[in-house]
Amino acid sequence: MALPSLAKYFGLLIIAGCLGSVALVVFWNYGGQSHILVEDTSVHSSLTRFHPKLLNGEKSPQLGDKLKEIAVNNTKALVWDKGSFCDEFLHKTFQQPVPVCVNNGTKSSVNCYGSQYSKKMVQCSIDNALVKPQLLYSAMTTQKIIGSNAITILNASKSHSHPSACNKASMDGLSQTTEQRDHVKLMIEDAVMHSSVSRKPEDCHSWINETTFLFRGIDAHIYFEFLSWYNLFKSIVDEGSPTSLQIIRMPVNTFKCRFAEFEQRLFPNVTVLQNMSDKPVCFRRLVLVPSCYASLFFKCKGESDLLSPCLNCHGRGRSETEFQTFRSHVLKVCSIDDSQPISSYRSPKNIIVILRKPYKRTPKDDPSRFERVLSNGDEMVSQIKAKFHAVNVTVIYPEDLTLCQQIAVAQGTDILIGVHGAGLLHSWWLRDNALLFELVPTEQLSNPTFKMLCALTGRNYIDYHIPSGSPLTINVDDVINILTKVQINGI
Repeated sequence: MALPSLAKYFGLLIIAGCLGSVALVVFWNYGGQSHILVEDTSVHSSLTRFHPKLLNGEKSPQLGDKLKEIAVNNTKALVWDKGSFCDEFLHKTFQQPVPVCVNNGTKSSVNCYGSQYSKKMVQCSIDNALVKPQLLYSAMTTQKIIGSNAITILNASKSHSHPSACNKASMDGLSQTTEQRDHVKLMIEDAVMHSSVSRKPEDCHSWINETTFLFRGIDAHIYFEFLSWYNLFKSIVDEGSPTSLQIIRMPVNTFKCRFAEFEQRLFPNVTVLQNMSDKPVCFRRLVLVPSCYASLFFKCKGESDLLSPCLNCHGRGRSETEFQTFRSHVLKVCSIDDSQPISSYRSPKNIIVILRKPYKRTPKDDPSRFERVLSNGDEMVSQIKAKFHAVNVTVIYPEDLTLCQQIAVAQGTDILIGVHGAGLLHSWWLRDNALLFELVPTEQLSNPTFKMLCALTGRNYIDYHIPSGSPLTINVDDVINILTKVQINGI
């Protein structure tokens, strides 16, 4: 019996390992079974992490493709090593002290930390702070924080021992590490520089001893709302995930929160600021959560020096990052099973197409400013169904679904298609082998919001540039060709 061609059954792959090491991977197929021999144990563990079935004789005609994918992922994983940019900026983030109070060697009530990579993001905390809730609500909704006296630092009294208030304060450091209108900077500045009233512990109507997180929600925009929630989640983690904590939500306007029920499920400890009385409340520790505009996602795509390094921090296989732990938390809140099926974007069972109706982000919004409605969306869907007739192709209008329903639909699909817009935030919930296909209008070509989101969360991504013009019209043949090539060649 003639021996079969070895090229058909045998392969060799060299994978770069940590610290410049090289691993030899030999794979072969015999009797329908795939086999792997891995020389380097560190790479062996990486292979196990990404595709554990490969090390257990999985039947796979695409073994070579999987190994190539693992090699790329293993190389990308190196950039997350301890002390790397990805670890220092995306994981640890706030490590650089930003001095505010000078107290002659005594412990300060105000502590702020910035990032060594981004010059415009900071997280602060105040120990022993007195807050007048209704004054703070008015200050936030009118954007008149300075001079509001909504937050003051308690001065010492004979009956209460606590860190000293600011004997001498300087805003120079915060001014250099925050945007001009950053609410964290403004609240700290008002508390330490413009407080016209001296407060003592005896002025407190009540005390909250648990660490309390003060965060600003963005009610009108789901993308920025999730960035706010992520910042809150990360701040809690950075504080050591205390088992007992309080959360206060500050609004940016007087509109009713559209996602209040979901938010309460996500963070059961949330108290809405406007529902609090105006009696002064004192906090042992008050953490001022960064705004959505000071989030990692926003800074990575908005600061030119960070764009390329952040895109290289591909999160595939990095289950320990806060991006992934937050994703898991969201799916758990929505009771979504996150088991990984055998389908993928290269052999899809489900394709979801997001179509939009004309909409307003706020009551005063002009819908024409944010064109997201395809003139030939129905034609595109019909052609996709005709080309991929064995695939379940479903159209959704996010406006018609609850937030958890939207999340569940995205998590269960293999390919998510949609025009650039806040709804593509749902690519965060895609499974490892799924794909976001973004249809990008000409005016958004310089805005890599969802390319960055997919990179940091480890999701697959491709895009199509919609020709300029109004109404928004795509070349359907081009879209079909891209989908076809992606399934044949991968991305």
